[in-house]
Amino acid sequence: MALLYAGVAIGLDGPIAFALLPLVLIAIQTQVIAREECYLEAKFGNDYRRYKAKVRRWL
Repeated sequence: MALLYAGVAIGLDGPIAFALLPLVLIAIQTQVIAREECYLEAKFGNDYRRYKAKVRRWL
């Protein structure tokens, strides 16, 4: 999502949109990733925690 946003901002020559990229990254981290991790931990428990320890969050 972050790469797509950056690509659109660059492609449309939108310097303001590109400047807001850090805010978009913060929103993705707090609103999308954090919620999804809570859900997955509740659903899969220790299996997910072990997986999360091995895999980076931002690929």
